[in-house]
Amino acid sequence: MSLQKLFVPRESKIILLSLGISTICIFLLTYWSHTDIKKLDSKSYEIGIKRYREELLVSELENAFFEMENAFKDFLFTGEDVYLQKLDEEKRKFKDIHRSIESGFPDDALLMNKLTECNSVEQKWYKNTALPQIQASRRLTGTNMDIRDFRKIFVFAKNIEGRDIINSFDSKIGEIEKTRRTKRERCQANRNNEPENNDQVMGFRFFVDPDYLASGNNCLLRNEGVGGNERKTGFR
Repeated sequence: MSLQKLFVPRESKIILLSLGISTICIFLLTYWSHTDIKKLDSKSYEIGIKRYREELLVSELENAFFEMENAFKDFLFTGEDVYLQKLDEEKRKFKDIHRSIESGFPDDALLMNKLTECNSVEQKWYKNTALPQIQASRRLTGTNMDIRDFRKIFVFAKNIEGRDIINSFDSKIGEIEKTRRTKRERCQANRNNEPENNDQVMGFRFFVDPDYLASGNNCLLRNEGVGGNERKTGFR
């Protein structure tokens, strides 16, 4: 085999070298992109789980309060202590959920503020509405209770102050819901407005530039790229 046959033209060497470099760089860029996507997916998953847990706990807090109210009304109309036990159970549950939200989302100042307001409303309802009416109901309950006494209990159950307190709790929960919805919309807007990763995009444009690969002419790397931006590289 002659030396002439072993000789590879300079242009062919440049093209082969460029293809090799392009393949390696595309592989690296793909790997880096995949790694970034995995990190982004992991972060998005964690944020999604945290948001779901927050919504679940707030929903459970709301449900516990309304179960307290239902148990309270059932006791007023029946006089059976089983409903007072239910009321106590739901009150303990309310406190447990309140503590879970406090410990789980301490950095969410707005949520903590609304949570404090909800807790204050619950305590006010229990102290100013539930306990006085339970005590009054116990005094009225007996073998001699007639329809007039029952009407008094019914008036207690429809107490205006108690209704206003419950409406206030509804309002606080509604504010939390509105805050969560605003946060979701803001996060979605931020994702939609994320800029393209220019380093990776320009890297792909550089390494797969067809003019350069075909000619090996370094001057072509300084031509204007997409959008009229001059491509600057460390090659001369």
